[in-house]
Amino acid sequence: MGKSLCSKKNVWIAKKMKISEFNLSYCLNAFDFSGDWKMSLNRVDSIFSKVREKSLISSKEMLGLGFWTSSNFLKLMQCDENIGYLQNFLKSRNYFISTVNAFPYGVFHNQPVKDKVYLPNWLNEKRVEFTIKAAVFLQKFLPENGIGSISTLPGAYKLHIKSSDHKIMKQIADNLEKVAEYLAYIYEATGKKIRLGVEMEPDCIWETPEEFVGFYNNYLSAFKYAPEYIGVCYDTCHQELIESTPGAGLRIFLNNDIPIVKIQLSAALEIQNIEFFKNIKNFDEHVYLHQTRIFNNHGEISEKFIDIPCLKTMSEEDAILKCHFHLPIFWDEKGKFFASARKELLKTLDFLKKNPNICQDIEIETYTYNVLPDCINNNDITSAVVNEYKWVMKCLM
Repeated sequence: MGKSLCSKKNVWIAKKMKISEFNLSYCLNAFDFSGDWKMSLNRVDSIFSKVREKSLISSKEMLGLGFWTSSNFLKLMQCDENIGYLQNFLKSRNYFISTVNAFPYGVFHNQPVKDKVYLPNWLNEKRVEFTIKAAVFLQKFLPENGIGSISTLPGAYKLHIKSSDHKIMKQIADNLEKVAEYLAYIYEATGKKIRLGVEMEPDCIWETPEEFVGFYNNYLSAFKYAPEYIGVCYDTCHQELIESTPGAGLRIFLNNDIPIVKIQLSAALEIQNIEFFKNIKNFDEHVYLHQTRIFNNHGEISEKFIDIPCLKTMSEEDAILKCHFHLPIFWDEKGKFFASARKELLKTLDFLKKNPNICQDIEIETYTYNVLPDCINNNDITSAVVNEYKWVMKCLM
């Protein structure tokens, strides 16, 4: 890996610690921008002013906001007046945008999202158009010769397609290449380089690093633009649910020369005692999909469930339950019936500390604050976000 191409305008600096090799952002899909987006922006600002105050970060230092760009939000951002308002807002308050989350296409708050979050998938031209619009949006906020990233879904949800045969994979690859070609056009026209990161997730056509590596080598590597502009978004919560050695996924991608364009710092839910498995109903809420895995005493996945309500009585051999429910990454209280599953998160942060040039965009992604159960005792999103920043800073020092 070469030296970081991070612009000085895009560097996040904390007191007694400088993370000059990458940008640290907070993913704004934790906030609802479907209504009055300016009001939501003010709420974000009020929270991050506290992050500055409590984390001893100067108002002169820049903080990263990882924008969630829904289809409706991107329509609003096609208006020059709205773009100008957002640019001025960010500049006056010392925020930067170097990454966007273009995974959820539509509604993401206050009503059932579940498996609709995977629609439209990469078989659909709408996904191509949406992602290109996200790139057009992002390049307006990058500095001269800046580098940015966009995260997206892993191809398609398995239950939404009839098969994952060659024809399906070829169509998905062709659509990804269309986006890569447009990203190349942006680079040639502006000098700003944006790459797309595919985010692996349980129950999608690419769950594991090995599965995406196979697709990449068989379909994308031969294209003109994809090898340069398509990589992965590495979500530590998702990888926690995969049958693998913590941290191994990063090395798999690096060994196969697949760019890691974005890393999302997130923690999963874990229940270690089979007697407490039934208590997972505390986390069964109506908005998001919570894929659940049961690991046996050998650390292997013994059973899979597409959501919490599908969970059934386990056998005595089953040892640990892990669930795709993003817990606050700092959360580690003792004496509860559940725990924070973050071995992958800790290994990833340790790897980043030792190899800071492997990825430019690092993003904290805890989007579940509006649906956290009372047993978490951290429903104050302001103090929680502050604690998440402090926790990451401590891990990287």
